Amino acid sequence: MESLEPVRKVLAHRKRSDLAKLLANSRLELIPSNISMYNVVFSELRTAVVHSPIEDCDRLKALSADDYETIFQAMHEVYPPRTGRIEITNIEWVIDTATLLDDTRDLRALQQAIETQKLTMIADATGIGVDASAPVEYEDRHDVIDAGLEELGLANPNPYGKLWQWRARWHKGDMPSYRDRRQAVEDMYADVMRRIKRRLEATDDYPGSPTRPPVDELDTETDAKTMVSSAVEETRSEGFETWAGGKEVTLAIVVSDVVGSTALGRELGEEGMRQVIGDHFAHAEELIETGEGYPVDLRGDATVSAFRSAPQALDFALAFRRDPGHERVSVRLGIHVGPIRADKPEYASQTFSIATRLCQQAGPNQIRVSAATKEHIEQEHARRHSKLEWAEHADSEIRGLPERCTVWSLEPD
Repeated sequence: MESLEPVRKVLAHRKRSDLAKLLANSRLELIPSNISMYNVVFSELRTAVVHSPIEDCDRLKALSADDYETIFQAMHEVYPPRTGRIEITNIEWVIDTATLLDDTRDLRALQQAIETQKLTMIADATGIGVDASAPVEYEDRHDVIDAGLEELGLANPNPYGKLWQWRARWHKGDMPSYRDRRQAVEDMYADVMRRIKRRLEATDDYPGSPTRPPVDELDTETDAKTMVSSAVEETRSEGFETWAGGKEVTLAIVVSDVVGSTALGRELGEEGMRQVIGDHFAHAEELIETGEGYPVDLRGDATVSAFRSAPQALDFALAFRRDPGHERVSVRLGIHVGPIRADKPEYASQTFSIATRLCQQAGPNQIRVSAATKEHIEQEHARRHSKLEWAEHADSEIRGLPERCTVWSLEPD
């Protein structure tokens, strides 16, 4: 195959930089033409087969007749019809199969690397924090993404090759809220993620989206255990320890879950549901920040957050129940106060597990709390909580605890 650079230069000279840019990632193959022409004896007739990435190929196929003719004439200027020389008779646009990659695992690995990079950038910019190894891992991952996108004929949209460069960018002040910073990262990678998804869909063994749409994250035991495990792991991070103020602390944990998200997802479709959950998570982060909390984990349609006191946790839960960030969303929430110890992950595991079980037991728009949580709230004697009407649920069973216990709930307004 040949480079289309000479043709692109002609197009640029003819003030058609738009067409030159469209051919930037394309390659040229000249194959014998099946078109008969009067000068077949004198010239080698060739079809110009232009191999392009799938998105560029679609755009080239949709060109107007005038634009096609402009490119055709540019090719004739590079390969002028002369006796004994190549003569181009027509152009064919085809997908460059090399840009599809042979193995969907390579595409999935690239997709996952980008998702991890996005999470690192968001964590760094939204108060979650990153551990000491993050800058090196970020830089290495940036190089991997660079190479993977280059193989696909795409440019890396992230200009910040080092984590400190990204930090300096969001510190400028024009992204004042966590939502702004999160959205900036999502927008940065949106186009390449869409293109990668299209390439996955073009492969024969594509089974669907590599990451399932958000659906009732806490409905299964496996999902609950995965969330708890992820939350426990986050407590070991440098950012969490700095926020918590030590390695041995007692914190109030809030777990929330969207009610009926499976049915809502079927109604709205994958993209619509992702938008809803994106708004939901963004609002959760804002409320957590306002309440001086820590966003431990946001996945599927569930959130896990930590607060230094039970009243702070309850304030967040009440605000999030009142406004979950989208009019189509309603939530259920669970709160538990318990120990978190860096050297004893089983302590954190039980604390997060109890909060998760309470959330699972809660009804729509209900907040369910442990006896320990209610005791901590009452000890604060906060006037804003004095008129709350609690419902007692004696002899309740919480999976993972050896004995039945009393839990309390705040019913929907």
